[in-house]
Formats: sequence, C-alpha cells, structure tokens
Amino acid sequence: MFMLSPLKEASPELIARTKPTILDVLIAAFGGLAGIVAGSRREKSNVVPGVAIATALMPPLCTAGYGLATLQFNFFFGAFYLFFINTVFISLSTYFVVKYLQFPTKSFMDPLREKKIKRYMLIFIILVILPSAKIFTDVLRETRFETLVQRFTKEQSEV
Repeated sequence: MFMLSPLKEASPELIARTKPTILDVLIAAFGGLAGIVAGSRREKSNVVPGVAIATALMPPLCTAGYGLATLQFNFFFGAFYLFFINTVFISLSTYFVVKYLQFPTKSFMDPLREKKIKRYMLIFIILVILPSAKIFTDVLRETRFETLVQRFTKEQSEV
C-alpha cells in the first residue's frame, strides 16, 4: 500500500511507533489485562479484545510495512519491536489472569521441567524489556538536552 500511495513522508503517528519504550510495555500489559478480564466474564463479548488487538497490534504492523516499502529499516525494526512487545505482554497478562482465576492449565509431570520453563520465560521477558528501557533512557536524555538548548537559546535571544 505504501509503495502505491502518493504519501511518502512519515507522519508523526508512524514515527511514534518506531521507538518503543518501557511505557509501551506497560500499555501492552494493561491492554492484555483488559482483554482477558473481558474474556473471562460470564456475558461474552469480543469487543474489548478486538479493540485491544486493533489498537495494539495493527498500527505497529502498518508502520513496519511502511518501513519495508520505503526501505527505512529503522522504521521496520522499531515498529516490529513494538509489535513484538505488544504480543508478548498481552500474552503475559493473559497468562497471569488465567493463573489468578485458576482456569485449568497444562500440568507438568516433571516439576524440574516446569521450573526450567518458568526460568526461560523470565529470561525471555527480561530480554524483551531491556531494549525498551534503554530506548526510554535515551528519549529522556534527548528530551532534557532539547529543553536545555531551547532555554539557552531563549536566554541568549533576550540578551
């Protein structure tokens, strides 16, 4: 679609999805909570999970598509990472709510294997979070720098 579109410039909406931060992890986790809580209610509705999917998964995929179509791989990788974060943390929220509500789950015959899988899950989650935390600190540093530059420029123009 982006290859055929006359619009070639990245909009702020596209750019916003190329640097996922730890805040996006929190948004995905709460979106997953909303989806599973709505899905676990007696009166079934697929509206909340549908909205969660539409708002959390489709925009990053569209941005990744834009990055591929325009050969801007920083857009592709950033947006695909956001999609990945959303997928992982929506799933993780679902997992925790299912555990909390004591839905029937798969049981392991071997407790050591279960412990090993849980350890792998924890390592995986940490590895998914770390880049977003780094991006968040970089964005904060950049924002502080821009604020200082604007303040300095304003002070110098008043002199």
